[in-house]
Amino acid sequence: LVLTTVYARNVGIWPRPAPPAPAPPPPKAIGLEGEVRGGDDPAPPPPPPPPPAPGTFMAEGVLREALPRLWEQARAGGAERIGELKIRMFDAGDGFRLLGAVGAVGEAEKVVTISGGYGTRAGGSLQLEFSGPVADANPVKEFLLSQLSAAAERSLEVAFELTFTSGLPLAGDAAEQFTGRLARLAGGAAYAAVTAAAQQG
Repeated sequence: LVLTTVYARNVGIWPRPAPPAPAPPPPKAIGLEGEVRGGDDPAPPPPPPPPPAPGTFMAEGVLREALPRLWEQARAGGAERIGELKIRMFDAGDGFRLLGAVGAVGEAEKVVTISGGYGTRAGGSLQLEFSGPVADANPVKEFLLSQLSAAAERSLEVAFELTFTSGLPLAGDAAEQFTGRLARLAGGAAYAAVTAAAQQG
């Protein structure tokens, strides 16, 4: 028995050898742009949204500051006239105050969108989406104003889309005068975007 044990130890059959350790996972390679390759990583994030179309400019902030930034961006981009202007007011009160000024803009087709809803103190709720001309939006505004004063919570946005039939000229001070007419009635935060009108051949 002693000889057998010594023999088994010498030839490596007893005690039994420990199982080999598992191989480490392959290293993750980092590419030139910082992406991680290899291993069991989840799928890569979706690509960023496409950039705005050429001739489109965007700004966000207080309306009297956002609109002048848009005019400067458009001028720097070589635009001579604005073909379309979109404004989205984040506060419904500012949007409702802007209705009259937008309605008075001449030589432009105007579409108003009111979306969102409110909840009452008794647990009722209303969700709505309106889209149409300024004249049709005014009765909706009057109804909502009477309801929102007693609402427990509300989430409403008012948006405007103006399409200038002959283009709003960027030469001179026409764009700045336009800013003054709108901004004196609505001083809240807004998102705005403009699209340059096609150049006249």
